[in-house]
Amino acid sequence: MAKPLSFDACRIRWLVPAVLLLALAGCGPTRFAASGQIMLDGVPLDEAAIHFVPLLPGSRKTGARIERGRYLLAAEDGLLPGKYRVEIMDLPPLGAGHGNSPPARRPFPHRYAHDSRLEVEVPKVPAGALTFDFELTSKP
Repeated sequence: MAKPLSFDACRIRWLVPAVLLLALAGCGPTRFAASGQIMLDGVPLDEAAIHFVPLLPGSRKTGARIERGRYLLAAEDGLLPGKYRVEIMDLPPLGAGHGNSPPARRPFPHRYAHDSRLEVEVPKVPAGALTFDFELTSKP
């Protein structure tokens, strides 16, 4: 007659598969942090946003806020290897309105937003920190 398993043996029987499942769940693709500077006509862009839109399926759009001409995309929201279209969008200036009037908007070229032709490529193994700087112009 088979001897019943001890409490420790039962726990080990369930612990090993659970640990393996947790290990496999954490083995996703590596995302890379990115940063850079955004200039518009030689002046740091402020109160704007940058989005990286994957050109191939299997990745998600991600982005960051641009403040004082700089952005920082943390690794947890970072980029997977591949090509991306870069969209840069103006955000309304905070507190620029007077009374009931809406905040004043600065002229910003729409060609850098949803129809942007800006592209970057993230290599499978980056040689160092990912830095993507953009010098935008208000003239076509």
